[in-house]
Amino acid sequence: MVNHILTVPIGKHEHEDYPIWAKSEDGKFSTKIVYQKKVTIALMIFCSKKCHCCNAPKCETLQHVFIDSDLAVKLWNDFGGPLGIFHHKRPIRAVLQGWFGTIPVNMVHKMILNITPLAICWEVWKGITSCKYGDKKKIAYSRVYHNTFWILRTTLKLAFPSCDWDQPWHKICELVERLRHNPKTLIVLWELPPEGKVKLNTNGSVLHSSGLAGMGGIVRDCRGNMIVAFVVPKRCSSNNLAEAHAAKYGLEWCIQHGFGDIVLEIDSLIIANMLIKDTVENCKRKAIIQQTKQMLCQANVEVRHCWREANQVADGLAKHANTIQEGRILFAFQDLPRDAKGAYHLDKWQLPSMRIRYDKANFYVS
Repeated sequence: MVNHILTVPIGKHEHEDYPIWAKSEDGKFSTKIVYQKKVTIALMIFCSKKCHCCNAPKCETLQHVFIDSDLAVKLWNDFGGPLGIFHHKRPIRAVLQGWFGTIPVNMVHKMILNITPLAICWEVWKGITSCKYGDKKKIAYSRVYHNTFWILRTTLKLAFPSCDWDQPWHKICELVERLRHNPKTLIVLWELPPEGKVKLNTNGSVLHSSGLAGMGGIVRDCRGNMIVAFVVPKRCSSNNLAEAHAAKYGLEWCIQHGFGDIVLEIDSLIIANMLIKDTVENCKRKAIIQQTKQMLCQANVEVRHCWREANQVADGLAKHANTIQEGRILFAFQDLPRDAKGAYHLDKWQLPSMRIRYDKANFYVS
């Protein structure tokens, strides 16, 4: 094999070595060949010389077509002006952040702020492609405006059919800013456990900015008197995971101290359903839920879901756990954090709380 390799000719020894560009036919380097190899066909087609959206056509770029062109400026102003969002020739990201970052006054306003930029960009893109690959020479503003308005109005009709959307755009914007959600009020009361049972309320809290989490819980008797409470800091990635750990911790304490009849109340409907039913799809929660369900078999435990307003003591304990370094077991009312003391008195005296929620589909005009 070595002898065969030595016999292979590698060029003329009397000439100097020189490079050969294998991608070209004549062996010489060509920037055209490099451009064709590195740039995709779709991108080369997009990089057109002149736009189709200005009276005086300019170089077609993403920034120009969607933000700076005559068509884009008029569209952004006509749709954003009635909403108080005025268009400026800024980078695309800044323009979109101006829409998405506006604080909405209601759910309808929020939907409009989210879908209007997408509808405008979509219709501008359709106009560009119809000129490039069709027989049109210039994008018609009236057609783009009509199609964008149709998308917005149809979406609003489907999402909120109780309102009248057959109006001009500026009238729709005036109506949207005056819409207010109909409030729904519910009286919520923390119920005393039955005679001979104890009630365990637990909660979990996560500060996503710092990654800190806390578990809190309280055990009370049939008269609402505090038996024990706990505040324990813990590392968790989500509130539901912290809720599951808090429930396990509280049940473990109750069983170890001889409480056999327990009512477990948590305000996370997801965790409550996982404990009541055998449906755990999240792998991170599966292990802790299985451990907690094994503990349910060691005592007579009734798992209930409660509103957040009926779980304020545990909520205050969990939030306090975010601020401490080591866990604590509390046996006296005086040891409770300040945020939990007021809610504890309300529960013991059987004073209800008001749960106010807003119907997202029904509105009144202010």
